[in-house]
Amino acid sequence: MTDRSAWVKLERVRCPVNGCPNTELINWQCSSHQTPRYVNAMGQTKCDACVIVRISDFYWCCGHSFHNGQYHKADLEGLTLALSRSPEFTAKHGAQWVASLVHNLTQQYNNMNAQESCATM
Repeated sequence: MTDRSAWVKLERVRCPVNGCPNTELINWQCSSHQTPRYVNAMGQTKCDACVIVRISDFYWCCGHSFHNGQYHKADLEGLTLALSRSPEFTAKHGAQWVASLVHNLTQQYNNMNAQESCATM
């Protein structure tokens, strides 16, 4: 199992944007720096030159025409589906590591939804 705080390359993972029909397994790159994109089990992402951001705040574009050149946030369902469809990712990093990532993503999205609910009241 990989350490929760260890940065691992986001490799061979489908596009996590809900509704994107692309089924290709992607080795994700930073669009600004053309370097690999990394994630950790705490639900964070970065590249070699970028600041660390929460995955729930990150914008994705796999290059499929669905995106029309635009970057979109992924929802929790899209992210967990993309990860679950990547057996290589799970096999390489371990089911406990992936479960920890999904748990932390769930917390991020629950916090976002709670904040949005408070803002609309």
